[in-house]
Amino acid sequence: MLLAASFFAFIPLKAQDTDSLLLNDDVSLELIEEYLAFDSLLLAEMTSDTSSFNDILESLIRSAEMPANLMLRLGYTSNIVNAGRDFGFQQHGFSTGLSYYHKNGFFADIYSYWNSNYDPSFNSVTASLGYMHFVKNWTFSANYDHIFYNKTFEEGLEIQYPFNNILNASVFYDVWKLSIGLDYSYLFGNQQAHRIRPTLMGSFNVLKRPSHRITISPFANLLLGDASIVFSEQRYTYRQLIQQIGWGRFLILYRNNPELINEIIFEEYGQNSFGLMNYAFTLPVNYYAGSWAISLSYTLNFPVALPGENINTESNSFLGASICYTISF
Repeated sequence: MLLAASFFAFIPLKAQDTDSLLLNDDVSLELIEEYLAFDSLLLAEMTSDTSSFNDILESLIRSAEMPANLMLRLGYTSNIVNAGRDFGFQQHGFSTGLSYYHKNGFFADIYSYWNSNYDPSFNSVTASLGYMHFVKNWTFSANYDHIFYNKTFEEGLEIQYPFNNILNASVFYDVWKLSIGLDYSYLFGNQQAHRIRPTLMGSFNVLKRPSHRITISPFANLLLGDASIVFSEQRYTYRQLIQQIGWGRFLILYRNNPELINEIIFEEYGQNSFGLMNYAFTLPVNYYAGSWAISLSYTLNFPVALPGENINTESNSFLGASICYTISF
């Protein structure tokens, strides 16, 4: 039930270090905007992946043939990663949600996030509207999400999280005990990003009784997407800079503003890159008993660097858990 959280960071800044981002002359507006872009994409992709209830909803509807239901759920993840990338934040999170599914296929959902290393920890609420349709072995779904962020900085700053809307569409085909699917997400606001996830999923009964059952639902997926990559190119050597501005001016800069020397010597520019970002393998164990559903899962990520991206591509993993209570109508 808890899917792997997929995330890409523009810069490896800790979301929890708000105290270090004091609003003074030492911190530029551009740095704060990059910080917000990181947080925004992180939370937007959590919305797309971590607490999406579509898989739970599909499983319950197909197994019990419920015409309509109200679903309450609570989720936990031991570590939060971004597009499979672990930046060493060591942060765990909780999510809560309330969902309603109507027999005609429309559903509504609202859920919130609590993150151990955010300030404030209660960081966002997401409202979702969507439609799910079944045709024999096919499952089609589409939904729109809007994220309401809890403000991190002072109200006087006119800075907004750049990603606060998500359009998502997915299609799955069931054959035997396997499902082959493709999911697409468009994240937008002041900026935009694309995510594509081909998925192969299985569902196998370990124990099946009239009153309860246990299943395992292993799945593997790829994450493809685009991101803005920042490059740094050296324009001058120190010797060339001294020749242009003179030794006296260089010495003044070196003593009083060495950061400006680096800005002159190195030129930064951005480039949008698209490609494979992560391989993920997840093994959930699900327990169903009446109206209750409990899931424990283990996820293993193998991040892949985009062209020009400098990241740690070592594998990482985390544990997830969720509990869900369904009221049928």
